Amino acid sequence: GLATASTPIQVAVLWGTATYRVVANGPAQLTAGGRVVTLAPGQVVSLNAAGGVQKIVPTNPGTRLAVYGPSGLYHHYRGSIVSQPSGRLDYIINVLPIEDYLRGLGEVPASWPLEAIKAQIVAARCYALTHLGSTGLYDVDDTTQYQVYLGADNESGPQNAAVDQTSGQVLMSGGHVIVAFFSASDGGHTANVSDVFGGSLATYSYLRGVADPWDIVAPRHTWYTGTYSYATLERIYFSAADIATYGHLRGLDLHDRDSSDRLNTVGLIGSRGIKRIGVQAFLHGFNASNLTGRDVLWNEMFGTTPAQTWRYW
Repeated sequence: GLATASTPIQVAVLWGTATYRVVANGPAQLTAGGRVVTLAPGQVVSLNAAGGVQKIVPTNPGTRLAVYGPSGLYHHYRGSIVSQPSGRLDYIINVLPIEDYLRGLGEVPASWPLEAIKAQIVAARCYALTHLGSTGLYDVDDTTQYQVYLGADNESGPQNAAVDQTSGQVLMSGGHVIVAFFSASDGGHTANVSDVFGGSLATYSYLRGVADPWDIVAPRHTWYTGTYSYATLERIYFSAADIATYGHLRGLDLHDRDSSDRLNTVGLIGSRGIKRIGVQAFLHGFNASNLTGRDVLWNEMFGTTPAQTWRYW
């Protein structure tokens, strides 16, 4: 394993033009410019872009820092809080060891079996390590843009045990820590990295799509919409000019798929020709339309009718 116990990660947790407040529940110090101020437990420190770089550092390992945004308490955190102005914005950044960062992730529930949580933590540790230096201000933020991080508020006995029992464990390929992607569901088959993020399979050979029969337990592994006529779909996808060019919608061509069976494009078959659009445009058109009610196309793995030939039922 790697010695990650003292490897720091910088997590942007709030940012904006507001004034943020930090309260330590134990001994801490505030560094601002050349000044070092000892903070009493419960003392409120206000942070904003006008204050320059400020840093609140616990002087006791048991101290937790409560961060308040405009709408009230955000989260409690291990480690330090840095107020980092950039332009007109102030970034509130939690700096702490990667192993402690992993304790506060909110990616999986604590009710999962311990071995499953441990597998997730190993993937998350790889993700954290490969995203150090992602931006000039911080390594990751606390949203799904990177990994969901809820600070000390989300720690649990099972997740802390998973972190401790996998301390420093990572997955390697070609002598490097892998770039670990994960998702709640994959529809029954993961995708090649080259089909999603544009990376090369020659570089990321371990990011080749594979069948995942276990995804069948995911809540949205299988999903349906209502039944829609071609006349209704025509109103979503064909303009008057399209009708003049392609005629009226008569069918859908859903054969252009990648190696994971996700659609690349959708062919809108008119009586006089085929209009082909990207699958994301097709999804957006359906999901944004007021003609489809609350129905949602959840991903690119869909067909027009249930079929016994579909490999992922």
